[in-house]
Amino acid sequence: MLPLTETMPSRTTIALEFEELVARHHKRSPKPIEPEKIQRVKRFVIDGIQRGDFRPGHKIVELQLAGQLNMSCVPIREAMSKLEQEGWVVRVHNKGIYVKKLDIDDIKELYFIRQMIEATAIDVMAPKITESELAELQKLSDVIESARTSLDMSLVEQADSHFHRLLVHFTGNKHLKAMYESILVQASGVFFQLTDKVPQLAEYIYSYLKDADHRNICEALASHDIAKARRLVDEHLRIGFESIRGIRALMESLKPKMESNGLGEQ
Repeated sequence: MLPLTETMPSRTTIALEFEELVARHHKRSPKPIEPEKIQRVKRFVIDGIQRGDFRPGHKIVELQLAGQLNMSCVPIREAMSKLEQEGWVVRVHNKGIYVKKLDIDDIKELYFIRQMIEATAIDVMAPKITESELAELQKLSDVIESARTSLDMSLVEQADSHFHRLLVHFTGNKHLKAMYESILVQASGVFFQLTDKVPQLAEYIYSYLKDADHRNICEALASHDIAKARRLVDEHLRIGFESIRGIRALMESLKPKMESNGLGEQ
């Protein structure tokens, strides 16, 4: 908690700071090689999944999607194929395309891949991290802490994802970055889909990070302590996965009672 004599930054101020960091990242990133229409379809579907508009098991009708986006079915089909390859949707023969249901083993695999990629990223970028790169990570850490204080978990999620994105981005390896992006968005999305309706739950989980929070990761990077940075990132992701597993188990145990009381998933 902030001392009563301090003024907490407004949500607008924090959000603007975050948007500035993201804009800086996009400005220096190479442009996607996919055609614009395919990018647009993918972004629409992924955003819908993350917002909860397209829940696991939701059927995606290509013709309907084409009408919503005012485009032909050709880029829709191409985008669906790419989303299937990336693990967002599944195609069922003679039935259609559905948002993929991730079981706990799927999520464990996503986090395992994240751990491997981020460990590699630390090995590559920690010895040569620049002051400006470190300043960006530290600024994101500040945004996360300010957003946590105001229980703005949507902004926490965005800044948290971008923090980890930059760890990989600062390696300068374009293939590693491309491989990581889809994994990051799916893994992060799972956590915040579970906690977005109860911000206090996400904040409670964040409090368990303790020494493995973003600020301590920044401190390890600042001192070029590769072993410590790797250990902290690994612990950070382990706690994230264990939290998801615990929340899912709790929800499953409560599901029969909620359904009997008419409180099942709407």
